[in-house]
Amino acid sequence: MNCSDLTNTGLLLFLAMLVRYFLVAGLFYLLIWKRPWRWRERALNAHKPGRIAIVREILWSISATFIFAVPGALMIEGWKLGWTEIYFEPGRYGWPYLILGPLLYMALHDTYFYWTHRLLHRPWWFRHAHYVHHQSLSPSPWASFSFHPLESAIEALIIPVLVFVLPIHLAGLIFVLTAMTVFGVINHLGYEIYPRFLVDRGTGRWFISVTHHNWHHRRFNCNYALYFRLWDIWMRTDRWPSTAATRHRAPLPETGAVQGKAS
Repeated sequence: MNCSDLTNTGLLLFLAMLVRYFLVAGLFYLLIWKRPWRWRERALNAHKPGRIAIVREILWSISATFIFAVPGALMIEGWKLGWTEIYFEPGRYGWPYLILGPLLYMALHDTYFYWTHRLLHRPWWFRHAHYVHHQSLSPSPWASFSFHPLESAIEALIIPVLVFVLPIHLAGLIFVLTAMTVFGVINHLGYEIYPRFLVDRGTGRWFISVTHHNWHHRRFNCNYALYFRLWDIWMRTDRWPSTAATRHRAPLPETGAVQGKAS
């Protein structure tokens, strides 16, 4: 693997991922945060972050994007050398797997995210890394990748590792990486954008909504997953805000929780 090629790929990937972050987060910011009167009844937090807080989220996200690009570049260069399980022929592993492959990746990613997220809420890890993300008590779309470098390194590993051991079509991989960004931004909107008939009702009980993740930023010790609520349900860490709490925009956590005492 050529060091020069790896560096060039990493820089190009960093720029591409940065553009994706600004496009997705910026789109939701313009459509929702810049038009609050249209979403007033769907607001989850009474207080909105100020300009300084949003700039902080963006700067940490840029740092995280740079770190994400490193294993991403290794993945691309590994693919060029034929080391990965990324494939192009749709029928190579059967048409059902073409669809199930990305879902399997998302399920494995969700499992990894849940357990590393639980780890990051242990006192030492929270104080030294995860506190950065939870500075966003009332998150904005820009908070989706607002991570300390240590947390960024942890979260950046799973997809590049998977492509070396588990087959996935290139289109499926692009779908997974795009979904990771889109859902990351949506989870931090602070406005519930999903239809009311889906949020915590019927099949909606199995998926992360804005309300579900927003409650994690309010209470710290629950709702750790990224896409699906299954691990939270199985491990009894799934919580849903009461109607009264949602209506009155629940108060911020106590200082002790911010310092990592919530696990």
